[in-house]
Amino acid sequence: MCDEPSVFYDLHPLYRKFGYMKECLEKVVSFLFSNRLCNNLQIEVYEDNSVLLKILYANGFEILKMKAINFI
Repeated sequence: MCDEPSVFYDLHPLYRKFGYMKECLEKVVSFLFSNRLCNNLQIEVYEDNSVLLKILYANGFEILKMKAINFI
């Protein structure tokens, strides 16, 4: 069992808004849990990333803590 699974992704702008990331996240979460590779997931998201937040909500995730990040 992995202690802290990490997933990084990016999707070319031409392929956005087709639901690919939502489907991908569904498959990754299903794989991790069905193969008992982890028992929880923590996803860090910038609070202004509304697109990813929508994808996470659609996959049943909930926000436990919101943190703003400021770049100088």
